[in-house]
Amino acid sequence: MIIDLQRRIAEVGRIRIGQQVPTSNGRKRPAKLTTFRLTSPDRTRIQQAALLYGGTPAEWEAPAGHQWEVITDTDALNVIVPPGDMAFSQHYEQWSGGGCQRRCDGQYESITDQPCLCDPERRECAIHTRLSVMLRDLPGLGVWRIDTSGYYAAVELQGAVEVVQMAAGAGQMLPAKLRLEQRMIKRANQTKRFAVPVLDIEVSPAQL
Repeated sequence: MIIDLQRRIAEVGRIRIGQQVPTSNGRKRPAKLTTFRLTSPDRTRIQQAALLYGGTPAEWEAPAGHQWEVITDTDALNVIVPPGDMAFSQHYEQWSGGGCQRRCDGQYESITDQPCLCDPERRECAIHTRLSVMLRDLPGLGVWRIDTSGYYAAVELQGAVEVVQMAAGAGQMLPAKLRLEQRMIKRANQTKRFAVPVLDIEVSPAQL
């Protein structure tokens, strides 16, 4: 096999935890969900997902073009996690209308090929975490990617993926459950409610 083509599985859709909703002035704003939303260019996959997880398939005009979506009735998905280098990535990124302007690991900025441009104490970039999984109950081969810029997801998913990397070294692909957990924090007399994707690995480290 060609080295840079190894260990790749085609991305067939996205797992989302929010949606755009209309406002009174005719614009749209982001809104969080209590269940997972699946999107894909493949209508058949979304129809199959609706049969498994509930919800009504609908057409969706995505930024990348015409797609299909379903807001499911579930906040937990049975998944299989591929080896870590296929499943997980995490960077500091800065986005604009023209796309991603910066992408770095805290030390090296890969787009401009130079050291990180941000002040570590006051970063202009936000953490972007991407996790790709296979949906165990859905027919067909392919991964579904969930993207998040949340701090808690960044920290907690990274820990779960470390377990995945241990399993990958032993030649295993791990079964897991992806959950959408609703949380609340109180700061300065303000209450903030938000959703965090959580990955529960269904194997103990002793089994690896």
